[in-house]
Amino acid sequence: MGDISEPGITMKILVTRTSRDWNLYDAEESRPCDEVVRCTYIDVDERTVDHPDKLYPKNRFTSDWYDDPRFINHRVENGHIKRDKTEEGWCIHLDTLDELKLFVTKYGKCVVSVEDGNPDTMKVEIYDTWRE
Repeated sequence: MGDISEPGITMKILVTRTSRDWNLYDAEESRPCDEVVRCTYIDVDERTVDHPDKLYPKNRFTSDWYDDPRFINHRVENGHIKRDKTEEGWCIHLDTLDELKLFVTKYGKCVVSVEDGNPDTMKVEIYDTWRE
């Protein structure tokens, strides 16, 4: 994924829509807008402890944290345990901030953010209904 500050680098940006369920089984039903394509991205699972033993009550094995085959790259960063999981979602590919501005203008109110836990993944939520 391109760095937003580098000229000529295409940005892959996750897109969601507040009124659509992000986790719908039917991917086409969750499609937030016409411009998006299916893509993969890295979701970072982060816990605020420095060892998996601290996640579970006594007499529970920590192997669940390490043995789940969906996750890779187990590590400790800044006192937090982290692991990566490849997820599938909807993305747009943009070359400039002007293109991002046009996209946001087209869909009205949008929330532009960096995906929780992964500073390399930008996200635009088309904010078309209220949510908590």
